Amino acid sequence: MGVVPRTVQKLEKIWHLHPQIQKIYSAPYRWVVQREARMAEINREDRVLSLGCVAIPFSAIFLKEYSGAPVWALDIDAQALEKAGQLLRKNGIRGITLLQGNGAEIDLSQFTVILVALQVEPKKGVLKNFFAGAPEGARLIMRSPRHLFVPGYDPLPPTPQPCQRISQPLITFGGSVLYYNKK
Repeated sequence: MGVVPRTVQKLEKIWHLHPQIQKIYSAPYRWVVQREARMAEINREDRVLSLGCVAIPFSAIFLKEYSGAPVWALDIDAQALEKAGQLLRKNGIRGITLLQGNGAEIDLSQFTVILVALQVEPKKGVLKNFFAGAPEGARLIMRSPRHLFVPGYDPLPPTPQPCQRISQPLITFGGSVLYYNKK
């Protein structure tokens, strides 16, 4: 993991129970997640998995808010999950289940939508797991780093090509891509 993702990971563990910092930090993502949810046509019938939820699981929170679907938030870091649980409980947020694990290894058969955070590694392994284990018709959203930040993040593999792309206005990542599992 590069310097930027490690730094963000540490800061989120410090900021996880500071409401004003959370509000400022997560504000740009509200619009990003809403655009991703529209791109993947997420609805309340879906079963959504957010990979790389970290200590401030705002992507999972916004996915739940926009779609009404049940959401699972997965992270490999037990301490980040503990802090995410504290944040959800403190804010009375329900409908998000926290899981510890690796996105390249978790059983994806029950999920119809998977959102992959920018810091998740290995992206190639997540894609392989998606196409092998997710149900037919499942959608996978991956965030891709801006060119300047490619050295700090695991880039998207060149194949397979995504079905759709949207640009995003954030500093570290400039786009989200969509894959369909057509089996």
